[in-house]
Amino acid sequence: FGSSTCKFRLFQGTPLRCCTDSTMFLNSSRMHLRLLVRRSAPLWMPRRLQSIRRNPPTKPKPEGPNNKVVAAAAVAGVALSAMGLYVQREQHRIAEEQHRAAEEERQRPVRKIIAGQVFAGGDDFIERPVVFQHLQQAIFCPPNKSSAKYFVSVTGVHQVGKTELLKRVLRDHQGVFVVGLFENGATLPTVLCKALGVEQFSTVERAFAEAAEHLGHRPVLVIDIHERIVDPTTLTSVSNFAKEFGFEQGLAKIVVVASSAGSAAQITGDGRKERVFVPPFTLEEFKTAEAKSQFSKWFGQKVEDSHVETVFNLVGGVVGMVKGIFEKAEVVGFDRALSDQENFVRHDCDCFRIIDSQGGFGPDQVRKACWLARQVANSPFLQCFPNKNLPFAPVDFATAVRDRSAHPIYYDPVADAYCARSP
Repeated sequence: FGSSTCKFRLFQGTPLRCCTDSTMFLNSSRMHLRLLVRRSAPLWMPRRLQSIRRNPPTKPKPEGPNNKVVAAAAVAGVALSAMGLYVQREQHRIAEEQHRAAEEERQRPVRKIIAGQVFAGGDDFIERPVVFQHLQQAIFCPPNKSSAKYFVSVTGVHQVGKTELLKRVLRDHQGVFVVGLFENGATLPTVLCKALGVEQFSTVERAFAEAAEHLGHRPVLVIDIHERIVDPTTLTSVSNFAKEFGFEQGLAKIVVVASSAGSAAQITGDGRKERVFVPPFTLEEFKTAEAKSQFSKWFGQKVEDSHVETVFNLVGGVVGMVKGIFEKAEVVGFDRALSDQENFVRHDCDCFRIIDSQGGFGPDQVRKACWLARQVANSPFLQCFPNKNLPFAPVDFATAVRDRSAHPIYYDPVADAYCARSP
């Protein structure tokens, strides 16, 4: 076998056919001879060990990361991160929307106060410089705090022009909020909460405070009291509110407008109110060029002094009634409008005289209505009779007149006298 060191095993004595290759197979029809030639593997070694010797076991190599698994895990991680970020952003967005909605709801009454009611001044305003200046000083130029008046009381007969005067004084002034009292039994804090759309009065206080901070000055709160308000609870709520809101907290400038002397008298304000009385127009005021120009617009044609004198003698200086006559005269004619108005005036006078037959004035039922009417009619010039040593109070007089829809005489708190509003 040459130079090779061969070791072989012969089974059953079969003749050999040899070759010098490393591995040699000898075959015959009845026997298989396998000759394994290896320099380092003795033939007497068991087959199992020979197999192990030929193919020694190797330590398993640590398997590397599976790219697909890694990729799937990466995608899942990114998806989870994105989902978490989305949820976080959604929660933040919802929280911001809720906060924005809550802030919007909180700021709504504040914006209402700031926007308020824009008083541009009506086209049918007739200048009254003296009364205008008095009201303007009362609202915007209060005295020093030691003698401060914590609200302004504007009184005057119905349709005398109080609202138009306020419009002219408050025009171009931001932060004017108007609330009306039209029902007996209602209290001002409740009405104010309803007007601002809130439930608690503390929200009203906060809204006025924030509005004042935004405006740089206190808002003006105008409280318009209907002439039919007689309930003491309602009127007392106005007085208490004006003191607390206007003076002690200083949240707003309070202006109380009343057409009835009885209503105004019950809103005492502890004697710390600034009174502004809007008197009826005088005949001289109605004869000015500006007034006649305004009457001509209502009448639809030129108004002469004779027209003004006739109307003034019928309804006095109540500009609202004068406007009604001239507007009606444009439709039905001047004579017809005067005739219809005379019937209304006669009705008012009859209602005033009936006060005596229905009990008179006040809790003592003083029957002085007819007597007072004669005293006023006989008084010279302004037809005003002084309120001295009378057996009834102005509030009793005003309540009785209001309850019976009688308005030919009114009480002037400035002159402290009973005066004629119409003949």
